[in-house]
Amino acid sequence: HDQVEAMTLADRIAVLRGGHVMQYDRPQQIYHRPAADFVAGFIGSPPMNLLDVSRAAGPPPALDFGGLAWAVPPALHAALAAAPPAARLRLGVRPEHLHLQRAHADDLAWPGTLVLLEPLGAETLATVRIGQAEVVARVPASFEATPGTALQLHVRPAHLHLFDADSGHAWHAT
Repeated sequence: HDQVEAMTLADRIAVLRGGHVMQYDRPQQIYHRPAADFVAGFIGSPPMNLLDVSRAAGPPPALDFGGLAWAVPPALHAALAAAPPAARLRLGVRPEHLHLQRAHADDLAWPGTLVLLEPLGAETLATVRIGQAEVVARVPASFEATPGTALQLHVRPAHLHLFDADSGHAWHAT
């Protein structure tokens, strides 16, 4: 039940839900390639952001969460192609993968509005509204802004995860 201890000491971890094994793997695999949205939300503190998304009109392929439509980056094309056309989708991204500044040329930029800052000493958690959804981003402790401030969050497409919203099953790009 202590995920920090399990991640630190274990060679392999079994994540159980309702008596069923959701994933059995090395700690780094469970963290970076969760097999299901339950695993993604269970491992990590704060947990992975999980956003219900829908397919938006394309081409190119696009997703929408809460009124913000964006072109699906090539890193997610295979995962989206693996999802049946009628599947309800959930997008996952860890708080530490959301940044206030563009770090890579292929980063996606999501415009948002700051809702809340939670200073934790060495870091700050920022809750940001993007469209109708809210995400938590891990930002530098020095970041200061007031709620209502417009900002952009940047994320590398390789750090996005796609899940079936009904079964929780992950579709991986590779």
